[in-house]
Amino acid sequence: MQDQTNYYRFDCLDNLEIFSAGNYCQDFPPHFHEQLCITLVHSGVESTVIDNESHYTPSGAFSLTSSEVIHSNPNRNLGSYSFLTYYLSPDLAKYLLGRDAFDFRHLSIEHPILFSDLSRWTSLINAPGSSYKELTDLLSRLLLHCRQFKKSENSLPYSGSWWQDATGFIDANLDRKITLGLLSAELGMDPYRLIRTFRKEKGLTPVQYVLSRKITQSKKLLRSGLSIVDTALSTGFYDQSHYTNFFKRVTGVTPGQFQKACNIFQD
Repeated sequence: MQDQTNYYRFDCLDNLEIFSAGNYCQDFPPHFHEQLCITLVHSGVESTVIDNESHYTPSGAFSLTSSEVIHSNPNRNLGSYSFLTYYLSPDLAKYLLGRDAFDFRHLSIEHPILFSDLSRWTSLINAPGSSYKELTDLLSRLLLHCRQFKKSENSLPYSGSWWQDATGFIDANLDRKITLGLLSAELGMDPYRLIRTFRKEKGLTPVQYVLSRKITQSKKLLRSGLSIVDTALSTGFYDQSHYTNFFKRVTGVTPGQFQKACNIFQD
């Protein structure tokens, strides 16, 4: 059975995004988001791999992954699974938490009442009178509920001078083709050592990180109204086809679907 996907974006909620996927079989490669990801697993099991450690979220539970955390989502079900993910900007998450930050790297929790209420709200997303206030109230209750869980030692964000130097150089050159040689020369590291360091500490290769950062930047350009082909060129992809294929692997939708995402609320 073909997968069923829908994508929504709300300008009035700091570009809150919702991705709904049914009968989904695709793996998500190592990547990250600038937003906090809140996933409702409707059927099957979601697998989230961070630093080579697997976290499993069963049907009926929530999976939360913090912004900027590098992770992958291999499909380890025998067939498909179904889920829905909310992507909250750091500012929106802080607002819903009362100015505190969500400082877990990943959390899997069960809360049947909130799960049922958020599922119900999403099922009525296109209905007249759908209230974004109800949605923010539900998300706020969920994030506040997370406060009771003890933070793990790995809950802090990535740090280290080499990492800051690498991300700073990459972010300043997203319109270029950033090769392994160029990056290793900039950081003063042997290319093979750089690959080993990335894989050991971040769970992905330098090239995978660069591509993921380019996807993040391209989403901003698409929101601004830039054409898909110009967005691909502006973020250093070989061509529109290469860009479209990788964009879909990471986000689950094509750049066209993302750009045309329905903005439900205007006020």
